[in-house]
Amino acid sequence: DPSRTRMSNYQPSNYLEADLEKNYCRNPYNANDTLKHDTIWCITSDELVKWEECLPIGVIVPECDDGHSIEPQEARDILYYSSFVIWALGGIWLIVIICMVKRI
Repeated sequence: DPSRTRMSNYQPSNYLEADLEKNYCRNPYNANDTLKHDTIWCITSDELVKWEECLPIGVIVPECDDGHSIEPQEARDILYYSSFVIWALGGIWLIVIICMVKRI
């Protein structure tokens, strides 16, 4: 595997506590390492890209280039206002449950 030869210092034997058995996103480093990454990363199989940063689970994806991913503006407006309708229906449902709790 060419990706292993390019970054051969990232072996499980060099980072015992990092669990480097599979190619998951991690940020392994030792106290004497000169290069420490800001976030988790993984080795790629691409010849031109040795490694790339990963988004941790639970992190919201960064904003889209144009600030939105839904076109056109009318569709965004429909989604925006329908969210209020959904919240209102949820509120009504909650009120119904609270009013009916004595009858259950």
